[in-house]
Amino acid sequence: MNSTKLPYDKTSRESIVKYAENLLGKTLRKVLGTHIRQTYSGKGRLGQLLEKLYFQYDLNSVSMPDFPEAGLELKTTPLKQTKNGLKSKERLVLNIINYLQEHKNTFEDSSFWKKNARLLLMFYMHKDNVADIDLVFKIVRQWDFPPEDLKIIKDDWHKIVNKIKNKQAHELSEGDTLYLGACTKGGKGTPLRQQYGTSQRAKQRAFSLKSKYINFIIDDSLGKIKKTGEVEAVVKNVSGYVDHETFEEHVINKFSPYYGKLVSEIEHIFNINTFSKAKLYILAKAILGVHGKKIEEFEKADIKMKTIRFEKNGTLKESMSFAQIKYEEIIQEGWETSYWRNTLIKRFFFVVFQKNHQAKLELKKVMFWGMPVKDLEIAKKFWLHTKKNIQEEDFKHFSKISDNKLCHVRPKGRNSLDLMRTSSGQFEKKMCYWLNSSYIKKIILQDDVALNSLSRKSKGVDFFLSDVIPEATIEQGYLPVYDLKAVATVFEEQITPSIKGWKHIPNKLYLKNNMFIAQVVGKSMETTIPDGSYCIFRFDQGGSRNGKVVLVESRQVADLETNQKFTVKRYRSEKEDLGDGQWRHKKIVLSPDNKAFEDIILENVTEDDFRVVAEFIAVVA
Repeated sequence: MNSTKLPYDKTSRESIVKYAENLLGKTLRKVLGTHIRQTYSGKGRLGQLLEKLYFQYDLNSVSMPDFPEAGLELKTTPLKQTKNGLKSKERLVLNIINYLQEHKNTFEDSSFWKKNARLLLMFYMHKDNVADIDLVFKIVRQWDFPPEDLKIIKDDWHKIVNKIKNKQAHELSEGDTLYLGACTKGGKGTPLRQQYGTSQRAKQRAFSLKSKYINFIIDDSLGKIKKTGEVEAVVKNVSGYVDHETFEEHVINKFSPYYGKLVSEIEHIFNINTFSKAKLYILAKAILGVHGKKIEEFEKADIKMKTIRFEKNGTLKESMSFAQIKYEEIIQEGWETSYWRNTLIKRFFFVVFQKNHQAKLELKKVMFWGMPVKDLEIAKKFWLHTKKNIQEEDFKHFSKISDNKLCHVRPKGRNSLDLMRTSSGQFEKKMCYWLNSSYIKKIILQDDVALNSLSRKSKGVDFFLSDVIPEATIEQGYLPVYDLKAVATVFEEQITPSIKGWKHIPNKLYLKNNMFIAQVVGKSMETTIPDGSYCIFRFDQGGSRNGKVVLVESRQVADLETNQKFTVKRYRSEKEDLGDGQWRHKKIVLSPDNKAFEDIILENVTEDDFRVVAEFIAVVA
């Protein structure tokens, strides 16, 4: 700090913020006088001018906050005017990530938290071709992260640091996280940085708050959030999390009880009766317990929710569409600021449905996803090819789905007369960006494999079973874990299967006394049940089982995959009326969901050599 007497108390946050508020609605030139000059160049000029001329302290890049005695970090950030009011022009870049040091710290000792725990935010109105000293400040405020936001930011920090620990700093992406990002820092000529534990060098990155999160701060500062009441949080209080649960895990745990249920069943449970195109989004909000128009955490993180529909045979017909390509704008874009890149680096939330044997939609799973860096490079080449075609007025040779890349371009207009102006003044068919259906299917299947790997043994340790306890109750939120063979043969052997332990299930309201967990081995029920998955089953309660996935035992069963007298398959039966209220199973068909396997057909089945043991409810890991 300057040795002269300061116009504020440098040890008091309140005094610093009050002094900063003197700039509201004003420019630096108006407050400090016409004699001041633009003395800095490059990005961050206005922040440097504020530090030196207004707050009167020497510029620094140390790890401590700008006002160390008060624990307050100064940040300036531009606003832009939109049809929806003032919005953030860009993400808020914080401090550079040191790949060789950050992973050695706890969150509380991290460079991010030491520097940015409390922020003095000074928002100014961006204007082209206007000197920084003539830009008007619109919002000045101290920002302390609310507990619910801080929980997510901590988890984001851990996700970034875990990649660094795993020698994957070169694979960091803004799509990895929710509120706190790891954005690239520096231009084309910026040298790659050394990272921990490997000779592979990585792009320089900085911690940053994402643009949509900054928009929330702006709206909060202007009182818009309380006025509209449009948004509602999934987690109203941090006490809503179970131990060590992240927000993404919390969301998935909310959905998992409804895996395998028909969309119509879920609609009935939540009393949803709408024919709106947004029906599936309304359904998702209901599962998450959100009654407002928007999901707060999804808005702050700019999470894009997309629905995916598999056919009953596991094929995915529909590619995923995005915005129309604006021909006059794309030729002015660079890759780093392009619509397509800024879309692909977002976090996605996929709600996956699949048609059952009756062609009715069932909820299969949900998952969060961010595009890997290597795929983003492929998308960049696709975008450059698209831009080149448009610059050359070549609208006939865009990348096609048959080119078998990640993305393609094709029309998405209302009809053949729905046209868009080009830079030359001509009009061409409207086109839009698409992610290929084959790529989307690959993402979903890779996630299934990843979940499956968590339940496999590695170095002799089964991670799914690592936290089971010897005794518990369902009322406490636990389910017993059995060996599937022991459960399936208990009737024949007349013994009670031994319990491996009790596993905690976060949503205990979903649990019933007749449920248990067992591991299913084999690929015949993929993608419904990935090989090696731990699943929740419910002991058979009788009634119709047609169309359900069940565990059956029979002397007639010869499961070629497992060589066992029991199997997990989708059940269908044909009954024969014997008169006098008597009937028998004429035929039972046990079908795999993976069509690489054949049906098991049982004919003239008697109760002596066949029984349904349990019904499959959901995959848990």
